[in-house]
Amino acid sequence: MATRRADETATLVATALERDIRGAHVALGTATVHQGLGSNDEADRLMALAGLFARFPYIDSAFIWSTRLPMVPPNWYARPERRPAWMTPNAEQTRFPVTVGRADIIAPALQRQISRDLQQGRRTTVFATQSGASPRYEGVAVPIDHGEDMAPLVAGFLVDTTWARSVYLSDLVTQVARIVSRGDDIGVALRDEHDVPVAGGVFSDAPQTVRRRPFTVAFFDPSVIALDPPRGLDVPLWHVVTAPRFDPAMDAAARGGRRTLRLASLMGVALCTALFVSWRALRAAESFAALRADFVSAVTHELKTPLTNLQAICASLASSRTTIDAVQEYGAMGLGEARRLSRLVDNLLEASRVTDITSVYQFTSVPLAAVVDRSVGEFAPVLTRDGFTVTLTLPEDLPPVRADATALGLMLNNLIDNAIRYAGDGREIAISASAHRHSVTLVVRDTGVGIPDEDLARVTHRFFRGRRLSVEGSGLGLTIVERIARDHGGRLLIHSTVGTGTTVSVTLPTATA
Repeated sequence: MATRRADETATLVATALERDIRGAHVALGTATVHQGLGSNDEADRLMALAGLFARFPYIDSAFIWSTRLPMVPPNWYARPERRPAWMTPNAEQTRFPVTVGRADIIAPALQRQISRDLQQGRRTTVFATQSGASPRYEGVAVPIDHGEDMAPLVAGFLVDTTWARSVYLSDLVTQVARIVSRGDDIGVALRDEHDVPVAGGVFSDAPQTVRRRPFTVAFFDPSVIALDPPRGLDVPLWHVVTAPRFDPAMDAAARGGRRTLRLASLMGVALCTALFVSWRALRAAESFAALRADFVSAVTHELKTPLTNLQAICASLASSRTTIDAVQEYGAMGLGEARRLSRLVDNLLEASRVTDITSVYQFTSVPLAAVVDRSVGEFAPVLTRDGFTVTLTLPEDLPPVRADATALGLMLNNLIDNAIRYAGDGREIAISASAHRHSVTLVVRDTGVGIPDEDLARVTHRFFRGRRLSVEGSGLGLTIVERIARDHGGRLLIHSTVGTGTTVSVTLPTATA
């Protein structure tokens, strides 16, 4: 079963990697991107390019070229933080996270290749280029439909293959493996075309337990060059390698089981024990399956809501009928939805720390007031929109606490999010802190619906949500709060009255304790 899980994990990771690195090519052919890149308004083009840069981190630069003006160099766009050395930026800066400039060194050869492909009836140009000592780039270019007259525009992008393969793919395989392997029972590694490890570990298990799945490292659909591949463009074949990990306790239990089976005199006892354990495991599996179904349903809703709102906001911005004030309002709304989505992802990743031994805290001296101000600021649009009154009572001489700043912010974000989510008719939130001899107590009090007594003892259990609640949620908020408090050597106390509100107190040691 473990080997089969390793085989399934290898297939899932390889499929996810292939789809992700081809996503930019697929997106470049969509009508939405065509509308943005083909617009006569430069702001619309920059907005569409900024969206592509945000969705696909491996894109280094992009260009738009009009084939009606073959002697005019293409307009070139790049990320400000990773602008290629061969690109000359314009003096004028834009209000978008996009640098505009020229690429006279590589543009002529690129224009000639695109022109030849268009004359031969090809809809896609795939190319590789390198200028001097600069990194090797691969790219894709496709025609862009531009209005009713179908103006001959061509748009494309370039990928720094060195950066993408050493940084992007390494990070991506780690993230995807964490999701699909459901913990650390399956080891995942990535190897390049020379079988050199790129990400993950080296497995020492028996060869029959190791599974390999190949995938092509191509930032485009390989089918477009299947019949006539471009000269100088190699499509390497990498492998995802997986293997089950057995700890010493599991191995000792297996040896003990084999010895027990050899003892015929104990067969009856072993059979009864196995039946009892199977019954207990079946009940536990049914209970966990029900919890997981509720959790998946809740998280799916929580994910879809901000994504739907972001799609609506982007559609409104892309309609080209918005004013500057509307753009600012939509931007603020989109930022709030993105933060909401980020908090849910942080909660899911924090929940995985139970089995994630690579994730560690960075303990430093953290001023609690700064963490409170940052968290309240993140929720300011929602608090203002829904008419909440927030009262802060933080002494100026409050000593700093010994904590991980990111984890502390995540803990406070969950407490404020719960206070907003379960506010009911109450619209008051009070955040206060007090210092003791060797500790600091942070208190978040709301006037919401409260927690029933029968649920109070279980609200910190993973995936648990009160059955009488009508508000959607993942059931991870207070679980994360309780875990962060415990990991920091502190304690969590919850007092609540139905219809009156809830008071959550978190006590943490000071930095000098």
